[in-house]
Amino acid sequence: MTVKYYEFNDDQNKIEFYNSIFGIEKVLINGKLLSNKFSMTGRKHQFRIDSDIFILKSNIKLFGDRVINFDLSKNEKLIDSKIARFDKKQRLIWIILGFPIGFGLYKLINFLILALRTY
Repeated sequence: MTVKYYEFNDDQNKIEFYNSIFGIEKVLINGKLLSNKFSMTGRKHQFRIDSDIFILKSNIKLFGDRVINFDLSKNEKLIDSKIARFDKKQRLIWIILGFPIGFGLYKLINFLILALRTY
């Protein structure tokens, strides 16, 4: 599941930021993928449109406010800043998946520890 959290229009260019429940961040310009990175806490995406250099920084706060902060710079000047809340469906999926994954990892680690002790 991928959710769009950020959109900005610069002249004729639409800059979009998407995040999946697995931590894949994507930056699209006019529908074309320009940056694709894994992150759980945010990343810096640098890309070029014509002769302009853009940097889109995401900063994900998983605890407390549970928001994503965005700062968009063009040629080293901040041109936009936004705070977006996590999508409720995405949070629910993490809760539903988190318990079985955590329990499975716990069982696997216990199994490995017992196997190493008997070896």
